[in-house]
Amino acid sequence: MASATYPPGATAHPEDGLFRHDGYEIGTVLAGELTIDFDDERVTLRAGDAISYPCSVPHLLHNTGTEDVVAQWLIVHPGR
Repeated sequence: MASATYPPGATAHPEDGLFRHDGYEIGTVLAGELTIDFDDERVTLRAGDAISYPCSVPHLLHNTGTEDVVAQWLIVHPGR
């Protein structure tokens, strides 16, 4: 499990737009408010909230707030 910090305005991917990758993602927000955009949905997670989804689903994580977001992530890769 890895911890990540997203300052205000930060995204988890350097390119614009939704992206996908291999695996299954499980995350918990420890502090702040993290927004995750999917093709047809926007999810806002606050401290204590958790989410999981296949990484093959196009998504974008970003901090639209004014405080740092701290989250823990586990990405499970099939066959590893």
